[in-house]
Amino acid sequence: MSESSRVGVTGVSSGEAPVVFLSPILTDHRVWGGFAQTVTEQVGSGIGAIVCSWPVQPEDGFDSVAIVEAALEEHGLGPSVGPLAAVVATGDDAAVAVRFARRGRAQALVLIRPMLSRYPEDFDLAFDGCDEIGPPPEEYLDALGAAMAAGDPAAYAELQVRFLAPTVTGELAVTLRSMFAETFAALSLPLRWVPHPGVWLEDLADLDVPVLLLAPPFGGSAALSARVAQLAADAAPRAELVTYADDSELPWLSAPDQLVGPMVGFLAGR
Repeated sequence: MSESSRVGVTGVSSGEAPVVFLSPILTDHRVWGGFAQTVTEQVGSGIGAIVCSWPVQPEDGFDSVAIVEAALEEHGLGPSVGPLAAVVATGDDAAVAVRFARRGRAQALVLIRPMLSRYPEDFDLAFDGCDEIGPPPEEYLDALGAAMAAGDPAAYAELQVRFLAPTVTGELAVTLRSMFAETFAALSLPLRWVPHPGVWLEDLADLDVPVLLLAPPFGGSAALSARVAQLAADAAPRAELVTYADDSELPWLSAPDQLVGPMVGFLAGR
């Protein structure tokens, strides 16, 4: 397996089974900033934070759970050590987290701003705030197209930070720009990334692990994610739904104080 097709694992430590954070595609461990470490340090009990980053160029027909499992196994964190303390996922990576739990590999799940890669036929979009959902702002799309056409990683990186985490400044903003500039080249590679299979909402009904759903405001551009989180909370027998005020794409960076408390309380009591 080539390096470009491998899952990156950062922060491996000995001791109790860790909390695994899944980085969104076209990012890496830097997208979490110091959030993962802050959460696990406050939970205590010797729990560590492990960040897994998706491969830039996964092999054809890859299994998203299997390649993460293989990477964890290489670092001594395979099934033989028992279930992971928790899996933390955002967006449609929620599907991967749910599959881990269904395999008995996670004691708990934390789904931040969850999304679906495809929707059930009877999915009801008629809810308050839905009329505000739409594509990204035209200004953003125009700037993205210009950066791509010019082959300008710096312009792309600046745009991504400004759009995805508008309140982040200082050293963290510099780190994020560096990360996005480095992943810019991957945008020109042949697309092998496929949506996570299945409508994971259907897999929650018989899931016997606690699930924390951290949802954005029920209005504006994040309304669809808020709707998915509510449906997931209704479906999972042991779900807890917490709403935060920030509506950015990377709320753990833009508003960490709104997420740390609920996550620490949830993980400490799992």
